[in-house]
Amino acid sequence: HGREAVSAQTAFTCRSTSPNSHNRFFGRCQPLSDELCDDIESEKVDRKDSAGRATFLVENHNWNLHDARRIWCFGPDEVGANVLVDTTKGVSNLLEAKDHFTVAWQWVTREGPLCGEPLRGVRHD
Repeated sequence: HGREAVSAQTAFTCRSTSPNSHNRFFGRCQPLSDELCDDIESEKVDRKDSAGRATFLVENHNWNLHDARRIWCFGPDEVGANVLVDTTKGVSNLLEAKDHFTVAWQWVTREGPLCGEPLRGVRHD
């Protein structure tokens, strides 16, 4: 099996609008290091304890503390080496949509956007 990935941070911010045109969503992707992917897959990165996870990411992988505290989920299947990070500031009611983002993230990391292969090593903000 192959894996889909990104090789560099996206050069632009992608935008999507909800069907009712009331919500706009913006996102960027960037690669995760092979070392971080290995740490996620070997469970050195705690998926349950957000404070411990944040400390580990800051100390071992040079993550920004704010971003490290706001990982919404891993994927695929909540255990893969891909992360969805909430980097928004000052957005109200975003948590109401968290479940929808999480389900979509699980699907796209399992099925891949281009070739139907699982993603590995992708961070989406």
